[in-house]
Amino acid sequence: MYRVLIADDEQFVIRGLKRRIDWKKLGCEVVGSAEDGDEAFRLACELRPDIIITDIKMPGRSGLQLIQGLKGIVPAVFIIYSAYTEFEYARKALGFETVDYLVKPINIAQIENAIKVAKERVDRLKYNPSKQDYHNLSTNSQIYRLLEEDEMTSEELSMFSSFAVLCIKACKKERAGKSISELADLLAKEESENKKILIIRHLENLNIVCCSVNRDGIYDLLHKLGSVMQMQQALNARWFFYGVGEICFDQRELSVSFRQANDMLNYSFFVQEQVVNPTKFSFKCSSEYREMIENIVDHLFKGDEEVLLEESVNHLFERMLYEHLNVEAVQSVVCKLVYNCRYIAEHDYGRVFEWKLSEILNVTHVMRCKTINELKNWSLEIIEEIRMILRQKSDQSVSDVIRAIYAYIENHINSQITLTDLADFFNMNASYISHLFKKETGMNLFDYITSRKIECAKKLLNDDRLLIGQIAKMVGYEDQRYFCHVFKKNVGMTAQNFRDKQKNIANKK
Repeated sequence: MYRVLIADDEQFVIRGLKRRIDWKKLGCEVVGSAEDGDEAFRLACELRPDIIITDIKMPGRSGLQLIQGLKGIVPAVFIIYSAYTEFEYARKALGFETVDYLVKPINIAQIENAIKVAKERVDRLKYNPSKQDYHNLSTNSQIYRLLEEDEMTSEELSMFSSFAVLCIKACKKERAGKSISELADLLAKEESENKKILIIRHLENLNIVCCSVNRDGIYDLLHKLGSVMQMQQALNARWFFYGVGEICFDQRELSVSFRQANDMLNYSFFVQEQVVNPTKFSFKCSSEYREMIENIVDHLFKGDEEVLLEESVNHLFERMLYEHLNVEAVQSVVCKLVYNCRYIAEHDYGRVFEWKLSEILNVTHVMRCKTINELKNWSLEIIEEIRMILRQKSDQSVSDVIRAIYAYIENHINSQITLTDLADFFNMNASYISHLFKKETGMNLFDYITSRKIECAKKLLNDDRLLIGQIAKMVGYEDQRYFCHVFKKNVGMTAQNFRDKQKNIANKK
């Protein structure tokens, strides 16, 4: 029987979990319960449970503090739950060190499913203690945050110069736990002196950070891992599939590789072919191809005529034919094109236009095309469909967007406003916002922001009690000298001269 400890400051939650779950059927017994984190810590040390189910917010130690405190003392597996407001905090704080994160209100089915996975984790740790280190790394939290956020670094990865991320998930849930466990064991054996893999597991998913001291090493490692996965697929009748992010050469770019790998899974790149050798993705889209893709997308969201789009797409395919790219490389380029179109359609316009493009942007069509001409014609078809949708919908909401931009600028006049800020707020592409604003107003967006700040500064300069440095900060300029430079450039005189001039005008009146 698996020993379970429940920690929650609400007694009715504890009673509900005890009564409503058929613990015996799950092969478990509840050996104790606690209404605060300190009591839970004491009971965990005393009772040595296999599984601990805990709330995040509790008197005494929080759920997070409980988990951190028991690390290295009690080899328990954790299931945590919390209100939605604490959920993201908990997930980022712990990375993948727990079996599952459940958001209140939780139901019995969620708990039971999490317990089943927890039991598999307990078994693996009990009977494979030597493997505990790579399945439950002390740095999992840090590594996970590195995958999710830019501009972070890890000391553990500092010795490596080449990286890639693989995301793997099970195809069949009834075999997910066992298949993923077997695969993790096999993959972990591929570490060597100059190559390393970090395995971060969450339910039936594996996220693998591949590291090497050189470029060749990372390609070699991906090839070996691909071979292992192909072998495991053959033995287990295709129980999983995976996505591979682009190779990067700075650990701060791991988040990009991570997102790319997940995108491949999310957009079902491998529905037709679940096992894809990572060497297929060794083709790195050159800057020339990226520019051509950006040019096509640029024509698309600017509303250019069909002939310009067609010429751009034809140019892209002619270039690929001229360079004799192999099938996988051509597919890679087209997938990037489709993904960028999809990103604009679903994200950049998401809050402005309401439509679904999942059918026409299904990237599995890339794999189904038998010839390059068929692939080109399909690409032209979906781009034209998007262009027509954009043309039909654009006039409906543009004015609302412009008014919203005006309002945002006025509400944030005392802070630094960037295109990135606006893009994040409106969930739109920065280039698109800039283009849209100029098209509708005839004015550069940055120039408009500057002009509004200067107008506000002019009004504030009429107040002699305010120092120029204070006024600079009040309109979003931390550097007084830069504010003075911008003011003089736009007004034709210094801020002090403007103040003196306004004072003289007022005195004459």
